[in-house]
Amino acid sequence: SDESSSTGAPVTCGSPLLDSEDRLQIAGSPMRGNPDALVTVVVWTGYADPFSASVQSTLAALAAGPQGDELRIVSKQMPLPFQDPRGRLARAGLAADALGAYWPFHDAMFAAEEALEPEVVDTIATSVGLDLGEFHTAMESPEVAARLAEDAALFSAVGATGTPSSIINGELFVGAQPLGGFEDVVASQRAAMDVLLDAGTPACVAFGERLDAQLP
Repeated sequence: SDESSSTGAPVTCGSPLLDSEDRLQIAGSPMRGNPDALVTVVVWTGYADPFSASVQSTLAALAAGPQGDELRIVSKQMPLPFQDPRGRLARAGLAADALGAYWPFHDAMFAAEEALEPEVVDTIATSVGLDLGEFHTAMESPEVAARLAEDAALFSAVGATGTPSSIINGELFVGAQPLGGFEDVVASQRAAMDVLLDAGTPACVAFGERLDAQLP
C-alpha cells in the first residue's frame, strides 16, 4: 500500500520487495519463498563446494519451518577458483535460469553423487527438461557471463570471502552453519523490521534502512 515518507511524498513498495537501489540485485535473480517477505537471505554457493552442498538441507529446513512464510531465499553463484576455475558449473546454473529451470537444475546439481563432469551436467540438464543445444548456447552467452560477473562483484562488495556466504537483510552470515544459527538471525532481522514498520516506515524503506545499517 501507499504510505507517506518523511518528506510527505508517497512511497509505493512493489513486489518483490526491494530497496530503492536494489543493492542486493534481487530483481531477476532466482528466488524461493514469499517475494514480499520482510527477511531476505541472499546466498552465494558453488556447485563444486561441499559446504555449499551441505547448507542446502539447512536452507530447505529453514524455509519449511515456522519462519518460512517470513522469508525469501535469493540464489547467487560464486565459483571458487580451486573448485570451478572457469566457472563452468556456475554458468550452467545461470543458463538453466535463463531457460526457466533454475531450481530443478540447482537442486539436482547439489543432489548429484557423481563428480560434476560435463556429461553429468548434461544429464542433469536433460533430466529437468532442457534442450542441450539451447543449454550449451546459453552457457556461453554474453548475458550469462555478465550475470556471473555481477554475482561475483556483489560477493566482494558485501565482504564475503568463501562459500556459502549469505546476506540476511544486510547482515553477513558466513558458512554452512546449523539451522539454529540461521533461525536466530532471521528472528532478529524480522524484529528489527517490525520496529520500523510499527513506526510507520514503508516496508521498502525499512528494508533499505536495514541495508544501510549493515552493509559495508
